[in-house]
Amino acid sequence: MAGRTARGGAWALGGQAVKFAGRMASVAILARLLTPADFGLVAMAAPIVAFVGLFKDFGLSAATIQRDRITQDQLSALYWINVLAGLLLSAAATALAPAVGWFYGDQRLVAITAALGLSFALSGLQVQPSAVLRRQLRLRRLTVIQVSGYLIGIAVAVVSAHSGAGAWALVYGTLAGDLASALLLTAGAGWRPGRPARCQGLGQLLGFGGHVTAFNLINFFPRNLDNILVGRVWGEGALGLYSKAYELLLLPVRQVNGPITQAVVPALSRLRDEPERYRRYYVKSLRMIVTLTAPAIAFLVVAIDPLVRIVLGPQWLDMIPIFQALGPAALIGTSNIATGWVFVSWGHVRRQVWLGLISATIVSAGFLLSVSHGPVQMALTYSLIVLVIRWPQLMLCYHGTPVRLRDFFAATGRPMATAVLASALVFLVGPLATTPAIDLAGRAGVFALAALAFWIALPGGLAMLREMTRDLRHLRGSAA
Repeated sequence: MAGRTARGGAWALGGQAVKFAGRMASVAILARLLTPADFGLVAMAAPIVAFVGLFKDFGLSAATIQRDRITQDQLSALYWINVLAGLLLSAAATALAPAVGWFYGDQRLVAITAALGLSFALSGLQVQPSAVLRRQLRLRRLTVIQVSGYLIGIAVAVVSAHSGAGAWALVYGTLAGDLASALLLTAGAGWRPGRPARCQGLGQLLGFGGHVTAFNLINFFPRNLDNILVGRVWGEGALGLYSKAYELLLLPVRQVNGPITQAVVPALSRLRDEPERYRRYYVKSLRMIVTLTAPAIAFLVVAIDPLVRIVLGPQWLDMIPIFQALGPAALIGTSNIATGWVFVSWGHVRRQVWLGLISATIVSAGFLLSVSHGPVQMALTYSLIVLVIRWPQLMLCYHGTPVRLRDFFAATGRPMATAVLASALVFLVGPLATTPAIDLAGRAGVFALAALAFWIALPGGLAMLREMTRDLRHLRGSAA
């Protein structure tokens, strides 16, 4: 299992690197072909689409992956449930589209929301084939399929934007990517569903999936309420800046979280009967994910000015203070996915629901109290709340598992400290040139040297660096 996990993780990370490169290229191109208002218009429709989309999976992919044993009949039943849910949700999005246009006072959103809703029907076809590949740790094939669909969607969006489609270019790209992924998964997953039929054990799977969906539903509000409020109070231009800042800041995290989670959750689910191995595997995986993401986010916060000038253009400079205000929340959030690993692998999804409800209430209250002061104040409020509630979240997550708080800090302390200290040094040094490209390169050089120096200077730095290097070599060798 260790070898299969390593190979799968290596392929998933490689695929994510390709997606990251494609994403950065598309961001640079689309930011010049479209306006912040175009992005803001689609972002206005995004919350209602995301809300309906919470039910497209029903948590059934997690149920498939988490179970020790699952039959063909159960998989087939789950597949048809997901397909039916996708069709119903597409219809629901179409029915809700007029309400979106009324809420924002912009009838263009009616057609955009209805069109984006078509993606649910396509997503329903993907859930179980994708889950089967993840359960079997066949991440090489899954990665090729996902990357192919993603790049097709980007290509369609860029061509459409160049042809003058405006905000619709983003819609066309989304639908094209989903259609390509659905066709490729259906053809290449190596699994076919049987006829719809009732089967034993389906109730337990649906119950597990129901708790996962409940958590996602609760988590929806703090993740989308800020976008809704900014769009309603400050308009599509401000929302375009806010949503783009949020998207770019989380880009490094999303590139790493997805592929590592695909490999880690199935492995952890099968280590529940071996607590010490579970703990060691969890700590090593958490350290890897924070080491890869925390420095990237910390560097982006102190290098965002030249980066925006190079990649997006001067029309996006007003995004910078929003981006920097969200920075602390994103830095703390680099380890958020690891709490989900514990909840899902141990089946503690009911506890996850209650914790999500409390967190969502606090964050939503913060957004409501700060929206009148503007997007920057909302971002600062969010960062402060995330900092305050992180400790109790971890305590509740690890209760009753082999993992302890000291394990969390052992895994995250060094990469977090290194990232913060290196970014502080870059901030104190300030701009290194008047030309954005030279300035960005200079800041990157200072940050990299400082991060390496701080990592080694902290006790045990060289030993941990050698250990992680061995792990990366093993990962690369396993993928060969």
